[in-house]
Order: sequence, then C-alpha cells, then structure tokens
Amino acid sequence: MRYGVPRVPTWNVARVTLLDRLDPAAPLLLVHGPVGSGTTTLLADWALTRHPVDRPLVWVDLAGLAEPAAVWSAVVDAVVDAGLTARPPAGSDGACTPRAARHGLLRAIGSVTIVLDGLRRPGEASLARDMVDLVRTCPRLHLAITTHGDPRALRQAASLSVDLVDLGPAELALTPDEVAQVLGGGGSDPGAADAVHEATGGLPAAVRALAVAAADGTLDLRTASSEALTAVAAAEVVRALRTEEIDLDEHVLSIARRLSVAARITPSLAQHLAGEQVDGVLSDLLDAGLGTWTTQPQPALVLTPVVRRALRAELTRDEPALVEPLLRTVVEQALADQDPTTALTAATELGDTTLVGTVLLTSMAAGGTGDSQQTLRLLRRLPTAALSHDPVLAFFMALSYGTDARQRPRALEWLALASAAIAHRAPQADPDEQTLLHVAEAVVLRLRGKAEQAAATARLALDRLDTTPRRANHLIDLLQPVAHRQLGLTLAVAGHLGEGIAAINRALAYEQPGSAGEFTVHSLLAGLTATQHDLRVAAEHLAAVDRMPRPPRTAAPYQHALADLARILLWLEAGEVDRAERLLDELGPELTTHELWAPFAQAWASIDLLRARPAVGEERLVQAMRAGRRAPLPTHWSSALVATRALLALADGQGERGLAMLAPLSSSHQAVRVVRARLLVSTGRLEQASSLLASADLPDEGPWLRSARRFLLAVTADALGRPQVARTSARQGVAISRAARTAYGWLVLADDERAVLRRLLAGTGEEETEAFLRTVQSAPCVLPGRVGAADLTRREQVVLAHLAEDVELAGVAARLHVSPNTVKSQVRGVYRKLGVASRAEAVARAKELGLL
Repeated sequence: MRYGVPRVPTWNVARVTLLDRLDPAAPLLLVHGPVGSGTTTLLADWALTRHPVDRPLVWVDLAGLAEPAAVWSAVVDAVVDAGLTARPPAGSDGACTPRAARHGLLRAIGSVTIVLDGLRRPGEASLARDMVDLVRTCPRLHLAITTHGDPRALRQAASLSVDLVDLGPAELALTPDEVAQVLGGGGSDPGAADAVHEATGGLPAAVRALAVAAADGTLDLRTASSEALTAVAAAEVVRALRTEEIDLDEHVLSIARRLSVAARITPSLAQHLAGEQVDGVLSDLLDAGLGTWTTQPQPALVLTPVVRRALRAELTRDEPALVEPLLRTVVEQALADQDPTTALTAATELGDTTLVGTVLLTSMAAGGTGDSQQTLRLLRRLPTAALSHDPVLAFFMALSYGTDARQRPRALEWLALASAAIAHRAPQADPDEQTLLHVAEAVVLRLRGKAEQAAATARLALDRLDTTPRRANHLIDLLQPVAHRQLGLTLAVAGHLGEGIAAINRALAYEQPGSAGEFTVHSLLAGLTATQHDLRVAAEHLAAVDRMPRPPRTAAPYQHALADLARILLWLEAGEVDRAERLLDELGPELTTHELWAPFAQAWASIDLLRARPAVGEERLVQAMRAGRRAPLPTHWSSALVATRALLALADGQGERGLAMLAPLSSSHQAVRVVRARLLVSTGRLEQASSLLASADLPDEGPWLRSARRFLLAVTADALGRPQVARTSARQGVAISRAARTAYGWLVLADDERAVLRRLLAGTGEEETEAFLRTVQSAPCVLPGRVGAADLTRREQVVLAHLAEDVELAGVAARLHVSPNTVKSQVRGVYRKLGVASRAEAVARAKELGLL
C-alpha cells in the first residue's frame, strides 16, 4: 500500500543507479540537493518501483512547514489518515510532540516507510536527533527524507546510531547521457547534450526548461550560444526564486546577488561582499536549497551553478557598477582565506593580467595554486597574446600543462614562450623585478631540461634574494620561501644535492609553522636527504611531515612525492620490502611527470636487487630511461641510472658488461666511481679498484657511497697486503653508516668480503662497531664476490672462437650441426655478456680479456 505518493512525470529519466542505491532496508534515506535537483521525483519513482509491495508507505508533503512540532503533527496526521494507527495524545500546546508521535507509530501494524518530502530545516539539531532516535527505537520504521536544506545535522546525528543512505547534489546532477535522454524524450536534439550539460551543470529542472524551450521552438539547441543556453536555464531558476516555495525576502535576495560574484562563499567573504553580518543569510540560502555547504579547503557555501548564474545576471543587469569592486573584494579576501581557485576565478573574470599574475604568485608562495587543470581552464579564458607576453602567466601555463604527461609538448611550447617573455621583459625591469625574473628563468630552464644553465641562474637568483633586505619589497618577501624551494629543487635536479638541500633549508626561516609551504619544505628535504641515504636526517624531516596537516594530494602531488620517496627508502632500510614496493606501485602514474623520477627508479632497482631479480630490474630501468620523462634527463641523473644498471648487470653475473656500460662515463661522478670500483674488484682488477677507492670524497657523494667506498677499500687493501689502510677504512665506513643510520653501503659487499670486514673490525671493543655488525648480520647478499671474465657458457665460447675466424653465421651453424636461429641466439648472448654491439667489437673485447 502506498499513500499520497505523487505522480512521476512522463518525461522523467529513470535514474537506475541512484534507485539501486536507495536500499529499502536502510532505516534512514536522505536525498538532498538544491531546488530543481529532482529530489521529489527521484524518491517518488523509488516509492513506485523499488519499495517493497508488502510494506505500507506513507508520503508526507511538508511544503510550508518548518517548525518541528508542525512536522510531527503532519507525520501523525498522515499515518492516522492512512489507517495505520490511532491518534496519539496531543502535547500541552495542542501540537503532537515527538514522543507522542513515536508512541503512536510504535502501535502501527507491521513495518512502515514514511517519506518526509520537502523537509525545510534539516539543520535543526533537535529535529534531527528526534528523527534518528525514532528509527533507532522503532526497528520496523523507515524514514525517507527529501530536502533542499543543509543536511549536516542529520548526518551527524545518524553517524553513530543508525545506517544512513545519503544521495547529494553531485549524484543528483544529470550526466551528459541522461541529459541526452531528457532532450530526446521531449522531442529535442540529443546531440546538444554536452552543451546543455555545460550550461546547466546537469540540474534536472534547468535541463527540462531547455528541452521545453527547444520543443516550443523558442530556442534552437544546435545553434544557441553557451550564453543563450545559460540565460534560459537561469530564467527557470529566477522563476523558482519568485515562487512561494522559496520563502526569501527581497533583502536576502539582494545580498545573494552580491554573493554570486564568488564561486565559493566563506562567512568572512560573505560579510565583506555584503557589508553586514550575513550568518542568517547563508543559512536562509542553504535552507532554501540554493546551494550546498562544503568544508574543504575551508567551510563555505557553494551556490548551485545555475542559481549563481541567475543571480549574477540580475546583478549585472540591475547594478553593473558593483561587479568590478565586488570581484576585487573576492580576490583580496580569497587570498587571505588561502582559497586560490576562488581568487583566480575572480581575477580572470576581471581580465586583469597583472592581478592574475599576483594571485598566482601569492598562491604559489602560500603552498600551491590548487588544481592545476582548473588553473589551466581559468587561464585559457584570457587572450592568448596576453598570456604569451607575460612571463608569469606563460610560466604558469607551462606548469599547468606539465602536470599531464600527454600535454608535455604544449608545456614545452609555453616554457619557450616564458623564456622569450622573460628575455623581453628583463631589460626594462627594476632590480627587484629582475630578481623575480631570475627565479622564474631558473625554473623555466630547469623544466626545459637545461639543467646546468638553470643551476647557474639559480645561484645568481639566490645571491640576489639573500642580499635583498626584508620588507624592502612585499612581493619578494612573500615569494622568499617558494623561491628558495624552487631554486633548491633546480640545483638538486642538476645533481648539486648539497647546494639544493641548503637552499631549501633556508626556506624554513620564511615559512609559517604548519603551512602547506612548511609541509613542502620538509617533504623535499626528506626525499633529497634520503636519496643520499642520510636516513637520520630524512627520518627527522619525515616525522615533521607526518605531524602536519596534509595538503590534498590531487592538488599538490609534488608536495607528497619526495616524502613518499623517503618513506620507501626507510622501509627498505628496515627490510620492509613489500610496503616499499606497494607504495612505488601506487606512485607510478604521478612519476610520469615528476622531474625527480630518477631516484624512484633507483628505489625500484634496489627492490629488484633485494628480490634477487636483477634481469627484471634492468629491463624495468631501461624502460624507465626510454619514456616517461617531462624533460631531458640531466647528466648527473642519467649517469646515476647507468651506474645502477651496471650494478644490476653485476648482480646477474655479468661484470664485464657492467664495466662496458660505464666506459663512456667519468669517474668524477660519485656513483659511477663507486660502481666502477665494485666491478673492478669483482673482475679481479684490485689495483685499479684501489686507486679509484682511495681518492678523496667528492661533493654530494652522500653517506651510502662514502661508506660503500670505504668498505670496498678495506677489502682491496686487505687483499693487497695493506692492513693499516684496511682497518682504518673499515672503521670509517662503520662511522659514516652509523651517523647516517644506513647500512646500504654494506649491500655492495659479497659474503666473503663481509667476512673480511668482520675480521678487520673484530676486537676493537667499540660498542658502536659491535652494534653496527649486529644490525647488518641478516642483511641479504645481492652481489657475487667474483665473476668470470665474461661468464660465457661452453657453447658461447665455441661460437666466439668461430666468430674470430670470420665465418658466416650459416657456416657456423653447419659446423655445429644446429639451426642458424640457434647460433644467432648464442651470438646475442655473447654480445650481451661482453657489452658490445658488433662482431668486430666482440672479437676485440675477447682478445682484450684473454678469451681468444
């Protein structure tokens, strides 16, 4: 039995997914959205098609009822009229009290669903508590509620007591496919669905209004401009605003028109726009269903898009002189509220490129400009000529494009435009502006892959920033922290990690405690120090990150990524390989556009070494080096990755191939020097290795390379009969490892070499040494101690001998009584193990190694 359920219009589009979510077994269903979002229609469709036929359903229309007592009286009247219960006793004031209503409903026969359609004030705390208490104490009772008001109080009351199915504005908005169904059902052109969806935000009533206008012939959806579609949709909202259903007086509507200049309206912004206290106005707008309340990034009212357009159209028509000053107020207050998207929306609407640039720089200084794709959409509203000739705007266009790997060509175009704009502007700039242009130029050069040029410009910019007195220029003061972060990152990308870390550290003096900027600084420092395996310092910065509020990852993945790198390397140090691998897997999509993807690739190689799968690791590394870069890889990092690849080759028993990879690279590179020495030791060239290992520390060598070098020097010195050097180097390696809390240098040692070091360190009586040896007791051995000259199989040696005789491969196959394909496969194996690419190179290398 169903009592009082309204009819569903014939043009209604069945919302199958939403109907399925409205579980009839749930004690409390809540459907809330702005006026025109179809809350009543959806619930009526559910009542007629999905509600159990053996359970009575009573529909209560609450239009015009706001006070709790009146609501409960209407509920009891409806249940009594349906014949489900006797009338309960009235309260002392003649109205039905919640308790009396509850007792009356308890006497209902069987279970029952009561629909409260059009609840005016769901934010009334006492009413929300009573409803939740009612369904909690009456297991056979189910409440379904539609409202245009603020549902937070009802959600909160239900959160710890009963199950709640909650459908909000985002779910109620029609999808483009559903818009096409509405248009087609009304005899309009479904091909206009995307344009109609854009104009209406998917608000069902507005979509229907456009469908009716098209069917009446008053609007051609195929040719109408976006502005025309929006105007017709907004007119439907204006009509609704004037009905008795939305009981707002003209004063409230006048304030609402002023508020419509902002996409998100915080209480403080509302007060500045209205020029008076407006707390009650925001509540009235919420209760009238003209918007929704959001809490991220701070509490604010978000007007329904079509409502906002309607109000804004009235403001522009009736009070056009107010629009510009109101928009400027939005920019100023949104920046104070650290709401960059709202500020940028208002600034781009004004078309003031200088103001847009100031908003972007100020937002960047505060920790981020928000969603990069949203930033891009807003900037594209400005004329292309204005964007391309302004260094700041061109720079931010490039940054926004650069967050999407598919848009990298466009990012590079805008970086080139930014470079040109900087070069054009610099001669005319005053000293302070020149400082800012140097900062921008360094970052642009970095993003264009010109790492060393970028590093040189970054040093110049840092010198100028550090000599600019505080409070001499407000914008420079504002940008000091972000400038130091970006310039430090520029130096790190070029491979100057020590300088980069020092520059980023200086940013801390300018950051506000607990800010997004401070979060970013600690995240960067955690990742960069962890890259050097200074894990003690990395852990300190990571602890600071974990104590602070985390910016949304979608808005600022870069702020999180290097902290995650530190987390991964700390887990690997602790032997938690599974956790590290899972997190690296999750980060995969982000790393396709991350400038510092190389240290993450090295972390993958470490996992593959620890998993004893060096061939898999090498293939993964080769693939990473081929694709996924947002700019050419700087020499420092490309050399580091080649060294990592050579180490993987050694782990696969191919020492000569590893040495061949390193042949073009200089031993002045920190990782190349240590890995080359490791390979020389493994292939028996101890004197050459010792010469490399005994040289002085290099800048930015980092604890793991310094400790690994000393451990290897100790092993070679012991083998060459230099006991004093061996003992001293072993102790130094331990001291470096202990100070940085890393045992990573121990991983480059084979089992027999570890035994040598234990012997050299035995009997020192030093507790720190003993503690270190206990720590590395269970460290896995991932590298072989000695490998053959080329590790050729017997058949490969035979094939190599034939190659030296200048016999065609077909002839070799005939001699060996195998197929030509088998010989080709064996030749490829010989080339790979010798680290060569041709027959002539293979013969020459084999003679060099004494194999021929």
